[in-house]
Amino acid sequence: FINTGTYYQFAQNEGTAINFYAAAKQAYADILSYYVDLNVFNAVSLIIFDVYGPGDWRPKLFPSLAAAQKNGTIIPMVTKSMPFYPVYIADVVTCFIQAARLLENNPAALNGRKFAVRENQTTTAEEIVAAFEKLGDKEITIEWGAWPEPHWSVEMLWRGETLPGWQIQYNLNDGIRLSIE
Repeated sequence: FINTGTYYQFAQNEGTAINFYAAAKQAYADILSYYVDLNVFNAVSLIIFDVYGPGDWRPKLFPSLAAAQKNGTIIPMVTKSMPFYPVYIADVVTCFIQAARLLENNPAALNGRKFAVRENQTTTAEEIVAAFEKLGDKEITIEWGAWPEPHWSVEMLWRGETLPGWQIQYNLNDGIRLSIE
């Protein structure tokens, strides 16, 4: 079984969910852990970070930046230094495929563990905006500081190890280019 989690389950580096959605994900992970401990089945959890890609309808950073660039609207943002770990959707898919292969071929190596599905290095909000502007060849109007900083520390979020044998294939520029084409 491959469970999908969110890094929002792990504020302050491990034990505190950031919101109800994350708390529900954590509750499910705890139930799953119970069944794994009983040897009912094998399972691994993939903890998804800032996923993006073409056709994303969710009101998240990347689609909002693409829309603002296209329409000339103003985007309210937190600080320029807000960290993100963007991961292109195709990379998320390959991570799930790799997890399925590993779980099938060597379940003991993964069973009951969690792995991060993220870019290896932090990317700031300012760097993401700059990449959009460069690749879309149009400036985006950002109102920095218009959103309050979160009450939880982004810098202390759990980052975890990534799945053995999996790595990012699409860097930020590749992913943004594919998202705005």
